[in-house]
Amino acid sequence: MSRHLRLLGAQMRLSMLAALEYRVGFWTEGVVGLAWSLGGVVPLFVAFEHRSDVAGWGPWELVLLTGFFLIISGVYASAVQPAVSKSMTQIRTGTLDYVLLRPVDALASCLTAQFEPWSLLEALTGIGLVIVAAVELELSPSLGQLGALLVVLVSGLVSLVALGVLMLCASFRALELQNLTSLMETLLGFAHWPISVFRGPLKLVFTFVVPFAVMTSYPAQSLIGGLGWPELVGAVGTTLALAIGARVIWGRALRGYTSASS
Repeated sequence: MSRHLRLLGAQMRLSMLAALEYRVGFWTEGVVGLAWSLGGVVPLFVAFEHRSDVAGWGPWELVLLTGFFLIISGVYASAVQPAVSKSMTQIRTGTLDYVLLRPVDALASCLTAQFEPWSLLEALTGIGLVIVAAVELELSPSLGQLGALLVVLVSGLVSLVALGVLMLCASFRALELQNLTSLMETLLGFAHWPISVFRGPLKLVFTFVVPFAVMTSYPAQSLIGGLGWPELVGAVGTTLALAIGARVIWGRALRGYTSASS
């Protein structure tokens, strides 16, 4: 574990130094990222021009939800997407061979292959929105609610990484599937809305298959007080199934990998 943590730290330092090679570009990306994250609040104003609530969620409750959405979106843009995209390129060019020769877990190397530091501004904006919304709603969560928040936040982040692993595994079989990272970014927009907005098959998919509910709706509900034990247990179970499934599929995909030297 300590070796993998050192690897993560080294990769983050290298990515930060690479980003700082062009200072103007770095700060430009930061400003664009901040504007993009603030733009995530715009749909709320549009929605509340026409109605007082959305699927039972009031204005500040939706701001709270948007904060968690920006946290997840920022983590995806800063860590998951760039790492998966770079690893897909390594698979296509055959340079994954060098990754497999490292004395660390290959999946850990792939998941730390690239980091975009300026995209973390989106996550920081999300944290700010969560704090502001919690103050406006006059929330005073109990220890149990904070514990539930921690569980669903970790579950959401693990689910996000597991989905990234599954996208990476798909690229072993069909290199044209590298646009899956862009598709995932588009789908992530659905996490901007409460899970109660969706009905039927879509609600099942966004709860148990691509668990956007675990990533955004459940954390907000845990603070508001609307998250029950069934949802909490379901979040943990869905995350474990997705993480274990992703690891198993990764192992199978790696066994079928044909290196550049073979």
